Amino acid sequence: MAGYTLNYIAPVAGNSYADHNLTASFVFYLENYINLAINANMVRTGLTKQTDLGSSVSLQYNFF
Repeated sequence: MAGYTLNYIAPVAGNSYADHNLTASFVFYLENYINLAINANMVRTGLTKQTDLGSSVSLQYNFF
């Protein structure tokens, strides 16, 4: 699954800028009730254009 969001901000006074948010995730079926999920995101915000990267890994077990 993947997603992208663009927020364009144009204040009354000052410079306009765009915020970008990119996400991606994958779920792998390992065994009968066990899944491995991998998530990643990239966020670029503000006039300074700072880029933040994040990731996570989770192991899921379905009881029912």
